[in-house]
Amino acid sequence: MLASGDYPDVIACMTPSQAKNWEDMGKAIDMKPYLDAHAPNFIQSLGDMYQRYINHDGAVFSLPNIWGILPICDFAPQIRYDWWSEAGQNPITTPESYHDTLKALVEAHPENADGQKTYALGFIKGRKNYELVGAMWGLKKGFHEDADHTLTFFPGTDEGWELTRYINQFTLEGLLDPDSFVMTMDEWVQKLASQRYAGHLDSWWPVVYTQTYWPETVENYDPMTDLFVHVDVHTDDLEASTINPKNANGTYRTIVTDHCKNPEIVAKFINFEHSALGLKLLGWGVPANYEGIVPGADNDYAVWYQTEDSPGWAYVEEHVEELLANSFNSTRHSYMGGSGVASFTFDQRFQEDGTSCWDDQCFNDQIWWRGFMNDNMKASCFDFSAFLGIQIPEDEDISMQWQQIQDVVSSMFVEAVMAESEEACRAIYDSMVEKVNALGMKEVNDWFTAQYTANLKAWGMMD
Repeated sequence: MLASGDYPDVIACMTPSQAKNWEDMGKAIDMKPYLDAHAPNFIQSLGDMYQRYINHDGAVFSLPNIWGILPICDFAPQIRYDWWSEAGQNPITTPESYHDTLKALVEAHPENADGQKTYALGFIKGRKNYELVGAMWGLKKGFHEDADHTLTFFPGTDEGWELTRYINQFTLEGLLDPDSFVMTMDEWVQKLASQRYAGHLDSWWPVVYTQTYWPETVENYDPMTDLFVHVDVHTDDLEASTINPKNANGTYRTIVTDHCKNPEIVAKFINFEHSALGLKLLGWGVPANYEGIVPGADNDYAVWYQTEDSPGWAYVEEHVEELLANSFNSTRHSYMGGSGVASFTFDQRFQEDGTSCWDDQCFNDQIWWRGFMNDNMKASCFDFSAFLGIQIPEDEDISMQWQQIQDVVSSMFVEAVMAESEEACRAIYDSMVEKVNALGMKEVNDWFTAQYTANLKAWGMMD
């Protein structure tokens, strides 16, 4: 778009670094005077966070999209509920109890109905599994944080070796799928569908595929029991794991480009987004009593309608029932808008009326396993915006150093956890530590610490 000069007035869902590039090239305009004049709802919603988007010159070139903390889990250690219930539902809190329980479930169910071997876990290609496992030891996105907020990446830390040894233990006992780290999501889902896993350690939503496949394949399928549930696993010295870091700053950025001739209108639209009606319309899509809906057509799939009574809206109950039964037609619903698809500054937080702009998250208390998940995992959610908001400059040495370190870790961590003995695992791990140190691990740790503490101070988050 830059090369051709053919780009729109507003671009949403940019990464923060992309938005910064457009700002640096003079292609994004300063929206602060327009927001101050025309978007009081937006500024009030952001509150103290507004300052995070104002640069040192007092300008606002990029706006948050999908921002705010939604206190639900993204990642969790998971376990097959019917097998766990059958075994007595022993408490699972520590890494050891999670391992021991999964091992016992595999021993009780060594093969699926087709005679294929079952496993405790299977990891999907491309995941940074050391971040997820390391959270059991209190690591944050793979980093150890000291009391003075010094950050140290996991290779060479006590926790780093423990989490590596922990996963290697699954390998040595035949509990880790040997296809781990090379499986695509689709390949992993097929194994899940054929009942080959006792557990899962990753994001929560892939296991929901069981509710799609198992009704047709599991004998006497029971939707209340034949599923996976989510437990917080952490060492005894921690109150909770750190598996769910949150970025209140927003996942993406929106810019208003230099092609925009009327930024006041954009600011007014953003203000509407953060009104009561705007939150519903941009979150849930067109209401059912909108006159443009054609009965029986694709756009006849609204999840809500406006009312004269407080709070001014109500659910379409038949679609709520579909959401609860996992039979909701999301393709048809997409014709209605919603889920932020037309939003510039999507506020994903739970609002005063208890709802979120993510319509599928508004019924957590009515889906037992989601309530179980979020109750168990709530303590693992924490604000890590000061780290997740760090932008690594592409044209500086630190960017290349960090990329090289991550490449080494991604490769050698897999080698270590798949090693055929603990001694071999340790040797590979030690070699990984040597290599990342030679690539400038100390300089990278120091750089991240400086950026992190600077954000903490600037945003009033320093202890």
